[in-house]
Amino acid sequence: MILRRWQAFLESKGYFPSSMIGFREGLGAQDAMLIIKHEVVESKKPGVILGLDLKSAFDRVTHEAILTGVSKAGLGNRSFAFVKDFLSNRRAKLVAGDLEVGEGNLGNAGTPQGSVISPVLFNIVMVDAVRALRREGIPHVVYADDITMWCLDKRREVVRGTLQRGIELVEENLEGTGLVCAPEKSEYLMCQQHRSSWKEVLLYADGGLIPKVPTLRVLGLVLQEKAGNSAMLDRLRAKALAAMRLIQRVSSRRRGIREEGVLRLVQAFALSHIMYVGPYLKWWKAELNKLDAMVRKACRAGLGVLSFTHNADLDALGVHNSVTEMIEAHREAQELRLAGTAAGREILARVGVSRENTGLAELPNETMRCVKVRPIPRHMHPTRDAGRRAARAQALERLFLKSGGAVCVDAAVRDGVGVAVVTDLATGEIKTALSVRGGDVCVTEGIAISIAVSLPGVKAVLSDSMTAVRGYARGRVPPLVAKLCKPRNEVEVVWTPAHMGGNVAPDRMARELLGRAFGGAAVFAPVGYGEVLRAKREARRVYPPPHENLSREEAVLLRQLQVKCIFTPVLGRYMAPDVYRTDACVVCGEKATVMHVL
Repeated sequence: MILRRWQAFLESKGYFPSSMIGFREGLGAQDAMLIIKHEVVESKKPGVILGLDLKSAFDRVTHEAILTGVSKAGLGNRSFAFVKDFLSNRRAKLVAGDLEVGEGNLGNAGTPQGSVISPVLFNIVMVDAVRALRREGIPHVVYADDITMWCLDKRREVVRGTLQRGIELVEENLEGTGLVCAPEKSEYLMCQQHRSSWKEVLLYADGGLIPKVPTLRVLGLVLQEKAGNSAMLDRLRAKALAAMRLIQRVSSRRRGIREEGVLRLVQAFALSHIMYVGPYLKWWKAELNKLDAMVRKACRAGLGVLSFTHNADLDALGVHNSVTEMIEAHREAQELRLAGTAAGREILARVGVSRENTGLAELPNETMRCVKVRPIPRHMHPTRDAGRRAARAQALERLFLKSGGAVCVDAAVRDGVGVAVVTDLATGEIKTALSVRGGDVCVTEGIAISIAVSLPGVKAVLSDSMTAVRGYARGRVPPLVAKLCKPRNEVEVVWTPAHMGGNVAPDRMARELLGRAFGGAAVFAPVGYGEVLRAKREARRVYPPPHENLSREEAVLLRQLQVKCIFTPVLGRYMAPDVYRTDACVVCGEKATVMHVL
C-alpha cells in the first residue's frame, strides 16, 4: 500500500524523467530498448553507445542520501520517519550448517534486497543525475543502476566530449551518495564503424579507462559492432536448443506431458526469449527466416511430429505464429500500454509514435478511487468461445442479482444520433435514457456508463463494450464521458457478453427508442498480445487439436496424420536404408506413401 501511494504521488507530480525506466508503474526494460532501437539501431549515423555501470549500487548507497532524497521528493514527515526506521539498526546473522556467526549491524549503507520499496528509494537517489543528463541534452536511458548513453556523430571530438561530459555529470550528482562508477564493468561499442574514420574513443570513469567491446549487452539486448545480429542469433539459438532438450526430458512421442503443457514450455523457454529482444533489432530477411526456423523446430518437438514436416502442413495446425506476427502484436501491445501513462506517452513521442487517442481526457483521481473496473477475461470470441460467453453471462447475472444494486447499460447509433439506456438488472425496467449527437457507439456506451455510475444506489454497472470498459480501466476516456462521470459511491464496472443475460433488456430498449432493427453482434476486435496472436492462429487452423482424453501417444499419432507425415517405408528407405531396402507396399507392391498406407 505504501509503495502504491508513493508511486501515485511521484507520478502525479512528474518527479521522475521519462528516461528513467526502471521500477515504475506501466514501464519496463523493453521500453528502454524501444528508445535505443529508434535512436541507435535504426540510425545510419556512426557514433558510440556507452553502458555505464555503478559499483555494487544497492549495497553502497548511503542511508543519508536516501533520506535526503525522500525529503526532496516531498513524501511527507510520516514517510520520512518510516524510511528512517526501515533503514536504521538493521542486523543480520550468518548461519552455514553448524557454523554460526554472531549477529552484526549492517551499517549505514545499502537498501534491503528483496524489499518492494528499495527500488523506489534507489530511484529517488538517482533522479538528480538523470535530470542533469536531460538538461545537457545527452541521449540516455536509465534502468536502476544501468546507465546507457550514446552520441551519434562523425566527429570523434564531439562524441568523446558528449559522453565524457555525461560521465562527469553522473559522478558529480552522485557524489556523497556512496555510488561510484565502475570502469571495469562499463563498456562502450562503436556504432556503424564502417562509416567513420576513427576506430576508438578514450572515455574515463572514476579515473579508469572504459574498454571498447565488439558486442554490448543492454538489459539483455545484444548490440554488435559488425553488421547484422549474429551474436544475438547465437544466444537465441542456444536458448531454443536448451528448451528442446528440456522437452525431451519431460515428454516423448509415447508418454509424458501432453501437447498443451509442452506448448506452454515452448512458449516459456523458447519463444519468450525471442520476443524479449526480437522487436528491438533491425533484422535482415535471412535472420528472420532463421528465427522462424527456430520457432517451427521448437513446435515440432513439442507436437511430436517428424522434424521434416512441411511448413505449410505445420501452419495448418494453427499452434504457432510467425516471428513477424509476434513482433507486430508485441509492438501494438507495447504502444497501447505506454499510451496509458504520462511517462509512456513521452516515450511514444520520443520514438515518433502518435496514438489516435490523444483527444482523450484523464479521469480525476477521486473518480478513479470510486470506479473499480474488473479485468476483461480472455478467450471471449463471439463464435469460437460462445460457451464461455454464455457461462460468464449466467455467472454475472447470478452474482449481481444476489448482491443487488446492479444496472446494465447499452447504446445504439443510427444516422449520427445515439441512444444510451440504463436498465435495472433485476427488473429489466429503464432507470434512465438519453440521446447523444454523434455516430460513435463506443462514446455513447461510455456516456451510458458515466450516467449509470452517477445514479444513487448503484453498486455495479454491466456493459458489453470492451472499448468503453478498457477506457475506464486506463482512466482515459472521451472528454464528454469524463465530464458526466460523477460517482456518488464506490461502483464496479464489469464487462458482460452482448445479447446475453442482463444485456438483453438494455439492448432491446436502446433499439426501440432509436427505431433500429437488430443488426447482429458487433465485430469482435481482439486487443492485447495474446488475443491478437490467437486470432491469427485460429484463422489459418485447418485441423482441430487432439481431444483432452487422448493419451500422449494417441495425440502425437493424430498430429502426424494431420500433417501427412508419419513413418512409412518411403521414409524408412531414406532414414534406414539397411533395414528398409524397398519402399514398396507388402500387400500390392506399389509405393508405400502416406496416402497409400491410409
